[in-house]
Formats: sequence, structure tokens, C-alpha cells
Amino acid sequence: MHPVSRHPVPRIPLDGITRNWTCRLCSHSNPDDEDICCQQCGGVKR
Repeated sequence: MHPVSRHPVPRIPLDGITRNWTCRLCSHSNPDDEDICCQQCGGVKR
């Protein structure tokens, strides 16, 4: 059994995580300032 086959996306790089914020406004506002944006939105980093 290959874990890669079961999981198409085993570990998303920083670029992927940057766009997968709990708060959608974060990705639209400033993807580079995820920490600041998430604090403003009150969301959590995925």
C-alpha cells in the first residue's frame, strides 16, 4: 500500500496553506500576512 496513492495531497506547501485559511477574507486581502489577517478575522491557520 502506497500512502501517496491514498493521499493525493499528503502535505501542502506554504503556498497551498496560504490560500487555505479558515477566513476567506484573508486569502483575498493579504495572503502574505496570514498571521495578521487571521488575527483580524479571528480565524485559525489550517
